[in-house]
Amino acid sequence: MVVTNNKKIQELMKASYSLEEIQEVSAMLSQEDVFDFLILDNGLFPAAAAVGAENTGYAYVWVRDNVYVAYAHYSLGLTEIAVKNAQTLMAYFQKYRSRFEQIIDGLSDPAVAMNRPHIRFNGQTLSEVEENWQHAQNDALGYFLWFYCKLAREGHIQLQQSDVEMLGLFPLYFESVQYWQDEDSGHWEEGRKIEASSIGVVVTGLRTLKQLFTDSTFIAHCCRYNDQFVTPRRLEDLIKKGETALGKILPHECIQPEPKARRYDSALLFLIYPLNVISGAAADQILQGVVNNLQGDYGISRYLGDSFWCKNFLLTCPKISKHPSLQSVKPGLRIIIGRFRWVKRLSGVFLTLLFQRYTASGFKLTVGPRIWPSRSLISIDL
Repeated sequence: MVVTNNKKIQELMKASYSLEEIQEVSAMLSQEDVFDFLILDNGLFPAAAAVGAENTGYAYVWVRDNVYVAYAHYSLGLTEIAVKNAQTLMAYFQKYRSRFEQIIDGLSDPAVAMNRPHIRFNGQTLSEVEENWQHAQNDALGYFLWFYCKLAREGHIQLQQSDVEMLGLFPLYFESVQYWQDEDSGHWEEGRKIEASSIGVVVTGLRTLKQLFTDSTFIAHCCRYNDQFVTPRRLEDLIKKGETALGKILPHECIQPEPKARRYDSALLFLIYPLNVISGAAADQILQGVVNNLQGDYGISRYLGDSFWCKNFLLTCPKISKHPSLQSVKPGLRIIIGRFRWVKRLSGVFLTLLFQRYTASGFKLTVGPRIWPSRSLISIDL
């Protein structure tokens, strides 16, 4: 079922669509600038383009969000935009490769989030931000490793020795922090715990790196750090550790004791698409869990008791969180109203993919009225 509160779009809504009709909808959205993203000269996407964003921190760049937006462009054939973004992210990681090396060498404590590779930074200067942040996010690093290796494997990026050396630091870093049992802040940048969604992303990144070793042009001997070589066997061992952990945790997000335990989390959906870590009956079980427990009238909540207002809001601000005005908010509405940066991952050019993929399967696409200049709020109800 397709529902819209936008009269202009309503005229184009039908029970089913031909390819030409989908293209017509896409053309109309393009004319309304729905698919436009602010792109920095170096190819990175800042979190927000609003005036004054530099005063909120949303003018910065998030690694994970950039991979999603770049992947959306890639999926629609806009490969040059995706490649430029990925190469600039690589340049950033190369600039701060010491973050990886110090943890690999045991000179820096990964328990301190600020010691880890920073996943939020100044995109204009490719510089770290001094503000304290939850940088322990293995998923963000895994997303980059996956996407960069994917582009390289498909021939869109010609790897140089410095690139291969940098790629080699990722598995060594994941090995050092023991990603399969490492507590990180994950997709939602909140309290640290052992999360299936983070482990799954790293598994995909390692698998994609391993596939590069089958390419005769891959300079495998450069995939090393000092006397530590990254080999297919070493990668396979790391992958198996992650797969074993997933086998114990899924379909849960976290099985640690309360308050860290979490049964349902929409971040697990990313392991189904676009990462394809989970498929078949396991994917169906996770999807059904989200539908039954997290689906709302306008999208989905990240998890039960979604605390988007701030880190662990419901735990740290119990009196405020019990206010009647917040109790009346339906699950799913919160994710759209309060997490515009997250919605960005499911907006813009990515919407074309979702539109074609999900409306044909009976899912509900909701297009709301404009809530800021040149934008309409669009969400997918699973």
